Amino acid sequence: MDDGRNSAPVPPEGFDASEPARSTDLIKASQGAAPAGRPTREATREHGYVWCALGGATLAYATLLPCILIGYGTTLASIGGRRRARALCLALAVIGTLVSIPLGIVSSLPTIIAQAVTCFAIACLVVDEKDSLSSGSAVCAVSSVACLAIGAAVAAASGTTLAAAMDEVVAAYVQGATTVSADTSLASVMAVLKTYWPMAYVLQAATIALLAFVGGRIALRRLNLTQERPFSLAKADAPLWSVGLLIVALVLLVYAQTGAGWSSVASMVGANLVMCARAILCVQGLGVVASLLDRTSMGGFARGLCYLLAVILEVSMFVLSVVGLVDVWANFRHLDRDGVPAQAPDGDKG
Repeated sequence: MDDGRNSAPVPPEGFDASEPARSTDLIKASQGAAPAGRPTREATREHGYVWCALGGATLAYATLLPCILIGYGTTLASIGGRRRARALCLALAVIGTLVSIPLGIVSSLPTIIAQAVTCFAIACLVVDEKDSLSSGSAVCAVSSVACLAIGAAVAAASGTTLAAAMDEVVAAYVQGATTVSADTSLASVMAVLKTYWPMAYVLQAATIALLAFVGGRIALRRLNLTQERPFSLAKADAPLWSVGLLIVALVLLVYAQTGAGWSSVASMVGANLVMCARAILCVQGLGVVASLLDRTSMGGFARGLCYLLAVILEVSMFVLSVVGLVDVWANFRHLDRDGVPAQAPDGDKG
């Protein structure tokens, strides 16, 4: 009797022709159901809670692994759209940071909590498919300002200022110079550090955000959702406010040259804002390079060399930043912006 399978190809040994397609498993994973051979959605969510709590509890001891754990756990538990799950992830991560109290570093607790919240925010962006350069830059900016404010408050409580505390740290290194050449070199370093010490907060926020993003992507891979939510550097698009940030920075630097009141403060703030805008536009420039490389048949090693060369040119001649700045208006990659699809020229498929 013909059961309807005689005309169909015979499946390979070990496979069942009635097995659902991979796309069905992906849909089930995103809706909360468990594909064959996978843990149930509730079990996965509980695992996410555990990772969030563990990440928060170890954040006072290290940065690398805890940030990845919070990003991983939040993404793992939040896929499915439950606000209660997200709120519980945040609560567990923050409560976990309280284990730092017995360590005698209570003054650092607000900063640790801010770092945990940053990881949570980045993971939420991954879950909502809004993990773009624009949103990530905004989270890093808020996190940097928050940590700066916390540092200033702690310094004020100690009867000093954050800038004075940083100057004392830098001066301690200079006093250790034993030769004239070493003294001259350290003096140059001291001048740079006195100007760019706020960038330490920016770099810290960017590192934490990147680690949480990595954790979120690992969670998506765990849920078999990386194909539905691919990541591409070629789509990195800087926010328009980064250009405004650059303009404000240049205005402050010009004002500092007049020698008027608060010129030293204007010079320091302007220099740091230039570096922040440069970092964002540099990633934009890397996105343009990635888009060009995607149109070639280069292997991974050759691509790595191209990226390395691009970074070297950025360090020496600001090439990537300039390319990124021009791309904000030129839109070389024809990205959709503000919901309006860009029209690619005839014959251009990129």
